[in-house]
Amino acid sequence: MRMEGYPGYEAHHGEHGELLAELQKLRSAYEGGALPMTLVAVEGLRSWLAGHVRTQDRAFANFLAARAAGRTGA
Repeated sequence: MRMEGYPGYEAHHGEHGELLAELQKLRSAYEGGALPMTLVAVEGLRSWLAGHVRTQDRAFANFLAARAAGRTGA
């Protein structure tokens, strides 16, 4: 994304960083015995991923497609 000059790179990268931080908290809590791994946690992760792909990743794909169309004169 950065190499392609995607204007939404920083925000996109930030979302991934937030997810990783959340996963680390979940892992620490689980390993400490404070939080059993539940379907609620898994559903939350699935929901985040589906929403991220549907919005953020789709926006990047659209950016690339529009740029490619501009290069070919389509």
